[in-house]
Amino acid sequence: MKPRKNIHISCVECQVGHLCLTKNLAPASITLLDDKIQYAQIFQPNERLYLQGTKITYVYAIYSGLCKDYSTDENGNICVNEFYLSGDILGLEYLDKEVFQLDAVALKETIVCAIPISLLKNAEEIPKLKERFLEILCQQIDNHRYYANQTNVKCRIAAFLLNFIRRVKQRQDHDSNKDFDLTYEESIAIPISYIDISNKIGISNETFSRILKEFIADGLFKIQHNTICNIDIKRLQNILIA
Repeated sequence: MKPRKNIHISCVECQVGHLCLTKNLAPASITLLDDKIQYAQIFQPNERLYLQGTKITYVYAIYSGLCKDYSTDENGNICVNEFYLSGDILGLEYLDKEVFQLDAVALKETIVCAIPISLLKNAEEIPKLKERFLEILCQQIDNHRYYANQTNVKCRIAAFLLNFIRRVKQRQDHDSNKDFDLTYEESIAIPISYIDISNKIGISNETFSRILKEFIADGLFKIQHNTICNIDIKRLQNILIA
């Protein structure tokens, strides 16, 4: 780990603070938080942040990058739990277990802030911090349920894409409360493999690829490399209510 000040990271000036811990905190509280979160760590693509069963010393707030956490069954099959973007926190839901319940890996170069669990256990020392931790946990549950509750395969894929677009836009526009009820979006980078996405939403990779081709043929969007372009947001939303 490296001191955060050495790589010019601070809670006071963080561009994703509105999604992380500093939301709704008073300036004095943010300064105190900054003093308590001293270290950051840089992970390269495919490098693990932590392993299942590892004792929790820190949880990790993503400053930049992209990660996933996942489980592996006795046959070596991987089940993706979630994808994490800048401003998200990994490991928060496992504190009562004292060890990580899943593996986590970086999907691209990722910088994380290491939040000591002592801060979480003594969150009342900073006004409104405990409430913020609870908000983040609830948001993570809602994010998972957003598309997990869809039974129709096309609805599940549309829901995943809309949710990912919403999360990316929150980070671009620096407003976690904004309702992105758009009709058209120019382009959004989705640097996640089809295999990981299909695994996450519980369908085969072949089915995911086939329905993506149908969406493209119907003019809902185009895909260029890892970027989804010319997205007709309204038509994607209509799939969920059809």
